[in-house]
Amino acid sequence: MNEQESRALLEKHFDIAFAAPDGIKKLRELILTLAMQGKLVPQDPNDQPASELLKDIEAEKRRLVKAGKIREPKPLPEIKSDEVPYELPVGWEWVRLGDVVVSIIGGGTPSKNNPSYWGGDIPWASVKDLNVDIYLEKTIDSITNEGLENSSTNLIPSGSIIVCTRMGLGKICINNVDIAINQDLKALTVSSNVDKMFFFKKYQNYDIKGQGVTVKGIRQDELLCLFFPLPPLAEQKRIVARIDQLMARCDELETLRAERDQKQTALLNALMAMI
Repeated sequence: MNEQESRALLEKHFDIAFAAPDGIKKLRELILTLAMQGKLVPQDPNDQPASELLKDIEAEKRRLVKAGKIREPKPLPEIKSDEVPYELPVGWEWVRLGDVVVSIIGGGTPSKNNPSYWGGDIPWASVKDLNVDIYLEKTIDSITNEGLENSSTNLIPSGSIIVCTRMGLGKICINNVDIAINQDLKALTVSSNVDKMFFFKKYQNYDIKGQGVTVKGIRQDELLCLFFPLPPLAEQKRIVARIDQLMARCDELETLRAERDQKQTALLNALMAMI
């Protein structure tokens, strides 16, 4: 499918999304899928290819290791050509999620039996706090410095990417304030050579199943081994801008459909009152 065919497919789905109960949700999923296949914006041969971008990312990691800011990353399994889900455009590269992440930090829960650990000034996030579109501004619970120092939780600087690895697989946000996190969350720092919002939108496109009988989860090494389609940095920014434009149209569709439903309900109520 080329870019023109993708445009025609989107136009078709915009037409039917309004009528189908889950049409807009499916349309949003289609937008992300096409974006991550390189079919949403045209490629520019003048862009620095992802192969060169990977060299910049590796150099960044070496600098951070040398400065003592991160640990030496563990080697990731090589990607074989017969493993990849689909063919990428020229200039893109298949990598692992861990290739574009420079650090990953876990969390924990201070003892609930010690009231001096709770109700402080430090926001403490769990899965239930990640019901946000993008940015996490506040949390339901908070802890004290004593709780932070006497547990396995960590203070995560603002601007990190927070993901669920248990119970809420697929949930993701960016914290706008410093927070502590529990054991079901991981805080990721993405390379400065990768557009953070492109990473965010790709993560939303994952269908993470997880393992477990009662509660599904994904191990850290499994998370970092997920396939990640890496475009040139300039194209990443173009893709993000295009996704935002199309998602805004989806928002408009949802508003129109809500107004239509309200009118239909009002009409039905009026008719019932006449019976």
